[in-house]
Amino acid sequence: MNTLTIQSCFQQPDDLVLFPDFIISTMLRIGPSLVEADAFSKEDGIIPFWLKEHGTTERKIIGRLTPDVFRPLLARFAKFSGVENLYCGHVLFACESEREGRVRLHRFSLFLCNEPTQSYWLRLYLYGIDSLFPFKRH
Repeated sequence: MNTLTIQSCFQQPDDLVLFPDFIISTMLRIGPSLVEADAFSKEDGIIPFWLKEHGTTERKIIGRLTPDVFRPLLARFAKFSGVENLYCGHVLFACESEREGRVRLHRFSLFLCNEPTQSYWLRLYLYGIDSLFPFKRH
């Protein structure tokens, strides 16, 4: 599993290169969660990035992109995280971040599809925080 270094970014950046850092930074701040976006789920012509915290059914929009930059963002996310095929795939990766007074490894699982004959979407899970979630060690 690759351990990635990100630039902390808590507001949606103008630079598409920093968009993965923004999404991951937001998830690191929240804890276990899911972010998903789908090109065919537009709101007023804009593609929303939905965040759902673990243990809830509520979702909130944390970012928005126009359709013309969504596919390049998916390719950027694939390259950034290590997905072998830029058109579709899955990858596990980790980031170090402070939580409860210690730097801990936060584990992510990314699924994406950027294939013209299929669909354009992304699902990113922050599924594990060492020593805390899903099992807290005593």
